[in-house]
Amino acid sequence: MKKILILVILSSFVFAQNVIIPSSMGTAGTIATQSRGDDVIGWNPANLGFEDNPEFSMSFGVFPIVPIPAIRLENSAVSVSWLADYLFSGQYLDNNTKDDMLSAFTDNVWDLNPLLYAKILGISSGNFAFTIGAEVNSNITLPTSVLNFAMYGNKFGEEISLDDIDVSAQAVIPFSLSYGFPLNIPNLDLDFGNNYLGLGVKLLWGVANGEVDHFDGGLTTYIDRVVGMGSGKAKYSTDGFGLAFDIGWALKIDDKITTNLAVQNLFGFVKWKDKNSEMIEFSFDADVEVTDDFEGFLDEIASNDTTYSIKGYTSDYPTYLIAGFEYDVMASIQLFLNYKQYFNDEFQYSTTPRFSVATKMKPAEWLPVRLGIALGGYEKFQLGIGLGLHAKHYHFDVGITQTGGLFNSARGIGFSIGQKILF
Repeated sequence: MKKILILVILSSFVFAQNVIIPSSMGTAGTIATQSRGDDVIGWNPANLGFEDNPEFSMSFGVFPIVPIPAIRLENSAVSVSWLADYLFSGQYLDNNTKDDMLSAFTDNVWDLNPLLYAKILGISSGNFAFTIGAEVNSNITLPTSVLNFAMYGNKFGEEISLDDIDVSAQAVIPFSLSYGFPLNIPNLDLDFGNNYLGLGVKLLWGVANGEVDHFDGGLTTYIDRVVGMGSGKAKYSTDGFGLAFDIGWALKIDDKITTNLAVQNLFGFVKWKDKNSEMIEFSFDADVEVTDDFEGFLDEIASNDTTYSIKGYTSDYPTYLIAGFEYDVMASIQLFLNYKQYFNDEFQYSTTPRFSVATKMKPAEWLPVRLGIALGGYEKFQLGIGLGLHAKHYHFDVGITQTGGLFNSARGIGFSIGQKILF
């Protein structure tokens, strides 16, 4: 039981396999055609063939090897207005107010998806780019019975159901290398300089993987004791190894129009070793007298935990397709359109298609301003705003995003800062 609780807690502070760099966050994920240098990883390696790539660039946070993690907090029910109206209003929470608060959880569960992404190192040189990142896919589901307990406390004689608790997480550090180059296709009458192909490979170090197989049961409190019954299984492993491949194509049709297409993490997998893979089985049938010895209370409930070795297993590293279109209205205004499609419903990914549109404007050459909107996917709705301060050899960028709604109705918020030196 203690290991299950640890898995839940750790999964609340995890990274996600999302390249949420400032330009991505500021355009609601609409940078398929505009990414350059090491930013192409996660989007399209073919962009490394474009002539406007820097000869050399290095991305960093505070300074090289010390990143500033990008943060995005999402959930299925709690909005900005919910927080303002209840938790931050200073009002007394009577029973009617608590009922109003709980009415936001219409699916009888609360899905939590806090996301962090850290680019530890990002370097590009000519047509090559290399990055080391830190990312974890995760999902936490809590039943509304737990929320009722938080609001009203333990009502004597009423069961607190734990049936819908679910947790899954996968921590991976990818070492990514990409290469883009001009592609000549004479039979299609395409010029040598406007057609590009890109290839990439990711070596994946699997830090950890964990998943609750099932969790059934509940607790009932009385004035002098706690009675409960339940069981569950969870597996976990550490120190895995995997591979994934990227392939992309880009075409600069003329001076104003660019389009591209890429598949990221093709055949992506992480293999978890036999020697590090274990299954936790637990059950409890407790009738415990309530005392001040809370540690002893937990020990009695957890007394039937069993951990044993299992055969190593393979987990997916999510594959997705991304297509982009760019139209340069003028030198200072660009319009972008992206389509993104995952191939499985897992963690923060959805097979629901995701469409996004964005613009980048330059009121001054050193001041890029970004704005983007996305519909579909796991987020359903996303708004992104960003800006940068760009000198000749130094770029500073910031991106802010809302997801799941607009302004006060938003159920998620994100923030990303990045720096880059380039020549």
